[in-house]
Amino acid sequence: MKIKAILFSLVMLLVPVLDAHAVLDLSVAPLNGGNNLRFGRVSSSGQVNQEVRIRISSTDGSQYQVFHRMVDSFLNEKNETLGSDAISTYTLLGSNASGTLYAQNIERMGFTDQLLYSSGSGGESDSFTAVYAVDGQRVAATGNFFGRIQYTIRPVGGASQSTAILNVTIETSGELKIEVEGSSAVDAVRLKFKGDHDREGYVRVSFNNNLGQEIQVFQEVEPFPQDVLFSEINDQAVLF
Repeated sequence: MKIKAILFSLVMLLVPVLDAHAVLDLSVAPLNGGNNLRFGRVSSSGQVNQEVRIRISSTDGSQYQVFHRMVDSFLNEKNETLGSDAISTYTLLGSNASGTLYAQNIERMGFTDQLLYSSGSGGESDSFTAVYAVDGQRVAATGNFFGRIQYTIRPVGGASQSTAILNVTIETSGELKIEVEGSSAVDAVRLKFKGDHDREGYVRVSFNNNLGQEIQVFQEVEPFPQDVLFSEINDQAVLF
């Protein structure tokens, strides 16, 4: 009886030690490598997708759920926002080994928790893939944007949680827009040889949505100014 009592005491001492070492944690990593999720350049008419692998370590035997959300607004160097609905997400079907994937249809990302995954009742370790897409047509400004996505894991019915943060960079560029305006009309320059009026004119060239790219402007006269009989003016008569 004494030996049994001693063994029972040892078991009772070991139980809290085992519970103290129970693990419920997660890690996130972009599938294209690195520690940050980089979208590269997104044009105004394009869409860029990137994948993130979420891995869960669980040894406490309790069911858990995984959520994600944007931590703050994505801002560029001018403090302009990317656009509230420019980023969408979904989970990749079949990327998990057990449990249940949610958000399998495309959803707009927001600032509130979105459920991505729920484990089985035994709370086994698992991993899955989340896909993120930036839609250039929904981007509100151009520039280099920075933001953060937070991932949270919680036991079902429990108060504790663990989080991970993923930094995200997006470079957006609009389609180059060029406007040419003449001094006499939107599409015309009228010159006169006699008198002071209209002896000179100009063409104004303006462009925007050029993100760090070299711009070269050329001019070509085709055809050279002609009279009503299609005779060209002297090539030295018009200077610029």
